[in-house]
Amino acid sequence: DKGQTVSVTVTATDGEGDSQVSSEVVTVLNSPPTAPEVELNEPGFEICDNLELSGAFLQIPTTSDIWELRTNLTLETWIAPQFGANRRMIFSNDGCCGGMSGILETDGRLTFELVEENGLEESLTTADKLPSGIWSHVAFVFDGTAGTVQLTINGKAAATQSTSISSTPSSSSSPKIGASTRYSCSDCYFSGGLSDFRVWADARSESDIAAGMMESELSDSAGLILRYRLDDGGGSTVPDESGSGLDGSLDPTSGGHSWSSGCDWALGLGYLVCEITTESEDLDDDEITYAFKWKVDGSDFENAETTDHEGDTVPEDVLQEEETWTCTVTPNDGEEDGAEASASLTTLSAVPVWEEETPVTGPPGVYAGAMAYDPISGLVLHFGGQADDFPTETSSETWVWDGEEWTQLFPDHSPPARGAAGIAYDDSLEGLVLFGGIQYDGSYEGQRYADTWFWDGNDWTEMSSTGGPSKRISELVENPGGGVFLYGGNGCKDQKCVYSDSFVFKDGVWSEVFPSASPGALSGHYLAYDEADGLVQL
Repeated sequence: DKGQTVSVTVTATDGEGDSQVSSEVVTVLNSPPTAPEVELNEPGFEICDNLELSGAFLQIPTTSDIWELRTNLTLETWIAPQFGANRRMIFSNDGCCGGMSGILETDGRLTFELVEENGLEESLTTADKLPSGIWSHVAFVFDGTAGTVQLTINGKAAATQSTSISSTPSSSSSPKIGASTRYSCSDCYFSGGLSDFRVWADARSESDIAAGMMESELSDSAGLILRYRLDDGGGSTVPDESGSGLDGSLDPTSGGHSWSSGCDWALGLGYLVCEITTESEDLDDDEITYAFKWKVDGSDFENAETTDHEGDTVPEDVLQEEETWTCTVTPNDGEEDGAEASASLTTLSAVPVWEEETPVTGPPGVYAGAMAYDPISGLVLHFGGQADDFPTETSSETWVWDGEEWTQLFPDHSPPARGAAGIAYDDSLEGLVLFGGIQYDGSYEGQRYADTWFWDGNDWTEMSSTGGPSKRISELVENPGGGVFLYGGNGCKDQKCVYSDSFVFKDGVWSEVFPSASPGALSGHYLAYDEADGLVQL
């Protein structure tokens, strides 16, 4: 055993007599613990089998006044929103003379609107913004007893204010999820994912919301008056699992919907956990303890106000966006340290926000210019463009944007002036490829092109267009298999020549491809390459 002293004596004999050769005393040393295995996570929640809305909405039975004239009320749901040019409705029963709405603003903020029949109107909007396409939990709380309204995001209060409205407003309209009951603008319908929509006949506290939002099977359903799990997987009827019998119905008249299968990770809940997934081993069976050390962006993390976090968590009040955190775990058996293990994680990035830039100069005022990012130079290139709807002049200028300023370039060669050309980065040639477009001649018909040009960062070179698309206006996009991809487009005036063909330009050669299915003849469409999925989105 460890710590014991063992005496070893070696004696030799030749059959006639013994002779001691050597003697040694050995002490059994400590065996340090092996390295553990660790993971660093932002705790979150998986959303599985949800409803995706793209213009359709969910109608609650018209006989229901479930949201009206209640002293206290809470509405909560998980959403993965897509933003639009207009505000989008999460829920509403806003009739002509009163009602209540939960609204997603164009920049991702949440708004809670209440309008009484006498015209009194109150609204509450968060400063925090939801990310696009990422699951977040939102709750709208009306507390007539306390005289307050509150919005929460991911279980934490995001905005609170007092209210003079004593009960939720009555309305002449039945409630809807995903649409306004008063307005019908095409871009006002909710777009994105919805999961587990609940209505409670009480003003739930911040802690109650945080505790229940990740519960599939509720530990306490007292006060629950409506629940649509939205994990049905199909059909147009959505069952109410609260016991109120208010089954909803999907109304597709204004747009589409789909039932999504599989699971997506919800937004992180704001703190880091360093978890030991496999314990260290100690051959001596000593008791093992662990020490946790943290680094942020490569530097030791110390913060006198929140301690140095010698533990397994870093709380949310010290986390910033886009930081790389490293947790190092060192085992100790009471005598010495064992081999350490580390894990790293980069926190979520900020929600993108549009900001207007004011460069000193730039391309002429045009529309339908060709613009793409060149990862080799780190610059955005802009070529050509039209001056107005029916121009007699078309640009052939080449400009680059470095993130702060525009610079005009004067290459030795250039494509003819045009607008509406397709352009994308070609990884097989390590440069930008431009195809097609139109040069107006004072009429809408104009001159369409079927030529191919390559930008190497310094000059334009015309490439062979043999085997490529016909003259047209169309989009180019980076192709998942290398090169660039073109789909469809418009080859003549008044949409009379709209195509459904597919082409790939790779290693300087055009090839037509023939997929087993396609979206049909299209023009005016947009294509984008999703590097995370390795797919082109149309």
